[in-house]
Amino acid sequence: EELSIWVSYNDEEFRVFSEIVKEFENREKIKLNIQRIPFEGMFEKILTSVIGGQNPDIARLDIAQVYLLAKKGILLPLDTTHFKDILKDIFEAPLKSSYYEGKLYGVPDQVTCILLFYNKKLFKEKGLDTLKPPSSWDEFLIYAKKLTDEKRGIYGFGMRNTLWWDLPFFYTFGSEVFDEKGNPEFLDEKFKKALNFKKDLYLKHKVEGGAFLEGSINPDMGFINGKYAMIFSGPWKIKALQEINFPFGIALIPEGEAGSFTSLGGTQMVVFKNTKNSERAIKFLKHIISPEVQAKWANALGQIPVNKKAINYIDFEKNKFMKILIEAIKKTKPRPQIAEYPEVERIYIQEVSLFLKGERNIEETVKNLQERIQKVIK
Repeated sequence: EELSIWVSYNDEEFRVFSEIVKEFENREKIKLNIQRIPFEGMFEKILTSVIGGQNPDIARLDIAQVYLLAKKGILLPLDTTHFKDILKDIFEAPLKSSYYEGKLYGVPDQVTCILLFYNKKLFKEKGLDTLKPPSSWDEFLIYAKKLTDEKRGIYGFGMRNTLWWDLPFFYTFGSEVFDEKGNPEFLDEKFKKALNFKKDLYLKHKVEGGAFLEGSINPDMGFINGKYAMIFSGPWKIKALQEINFPFGIALIPEGEAGSFTSLGGTQMVVFKNTKNSERAIKFLKHIISPEVQAKWANALGQIPVNKKAINYIDFEKNKFMKILIEAIKKTKPRPQIAEYPEVERIYIQEVSLFLKGERNIEETVKNLQERIQKVIK
């Protein structure tokens, strides 16, 4: 019997994934039926397919979506005894993010995180060392002021306004945002301090170009156009910038009072509860997170491996940013394990947008965040 799987990889990733599947089929004599679904509509399609009993055995989902499906009882909790020999080799944050309420619901097939990207050409123009990006928020502010040239429409930084993209600010200032049980901690002084720092970049220091405002040039576009000298972006952006020979560097998130931390993104392979192929599905999941497969993934695509042992097989000459990516994944915090995460994001964007524009003060902002998000997280 075939093992069915739904994935949402881009063309390049899918080419590598197909090779990984072939190796598995040849070795295990198990046939995989792969369907490619656009990432955007994947979640809705999964929900509809489950109702009609037409879902696959395995699917690749964004981590945030896994929690909601786990809460709905749609996913198979994975028996960790099948994975005991391999889980200890998975990087800590991706592994922690695979659990929901104490049970393992998926394995990370792909991990991403947020890093600081900077324009080397603009650094040179302003006499800044291209090999020494800012390592602290104080330094970051000094650099951003030097790089900002309003007459030429160039700003030191272009920022987004979503909770996920803002987590590095909060983490480095020492706020965890949510406690262990997933309750919001927006009234925390450290949270307020980080949010004020972010607002000041735009309103007080005027080193941020309003990239978060509706209708603005977004950070990625503005970075390529030379409008924003520094932005937050992720490993997925590296290849595209290399292809156009863009003069960029990447760095860890600048250190705050608590150190340098970043937020985890990525996808998980999950197995559905109604599968008749759970043993085969688990075999495939183990294949996906094995050191050899993860090294192949890293070497071919320049993406971060999820398995620490894969580092032994990585071609660091070819992937010149890989060392810093691996360093970053060690400074990554697991995702907040909240089933209602999309709704949390929606509220956050609404409230924080008014705050960043100076239309609402910090006390009112955090009070609204705390009350509205507490209601959503049942």
